[in-house]
Amino acid sequence: MRPVLPAVVVFALYSCTSAELVTADESLPSGLDAANLNMTSINQASADAFAELALAGVVREFPNKPSEVQADATWARTPRVMHPAFYGSFDWHSAVHGHWMLVRLLRLDLLGSEVAVRTRELLSAGLNETTMAGELLYFEAAHNKSFERMYGWAWYLRLCAELEEWGGDSEAEGWRQALRPLEDLLVARIVDYLPKLT
Repeated sequence: MRPVLPAVVVFALYSCTSAELVTADESLPSGLDAANLNMTSINQASADAFAELALAGVVREFPNKPSEVQADATWARTPRVMHPAFYGSFDWHSAVHGHWMLVRLLRLDLLGSEVAVRTRELLSAGLNETTMAGELLYFEAAHNKSFERMYGWAWYLRLCAELEEWGGDSEAEGWRQALRPLEDLLVARIVDYLPKLT
């Protein structure tokens, strides 16, 4: 598979809701048309294939590029210890947007039943109070105040927003509540950071 195709698909999943279409006059890579980017037109086989990529990626701990400040030897830890929820996919923000894609595919009911079950199991194992408390602890450390600012933070907030849009699913509501403490911290940091850019 060409490496650019998954990126285009992830972008399409991010940017299109079920009611939106990319217009024909927008610039798209060769071989893609606007109809193929409409979330209502993705078939189950394609959705399952994209979910399989994310399911494999978000739990693949190595190779990994932590991009972090290690204040002292106590911070020299494996990715899974540093980030109990978002340790895979080479770096933190990629793990976050892998989780986002899984949530989106589930929320839009695009996955086959077997893949949907495995996706729910993975999300329940990763997006819970225990793992998210570990993520929050990492971000609360003074030397990690700017970790993944702003790109990773934006993906994290997009994941929160995706779960917020999903009503009536008790598991999704549990995942949403587990994400809220880190969301609150990141929103406060964004509010503090943005005025400094002017």
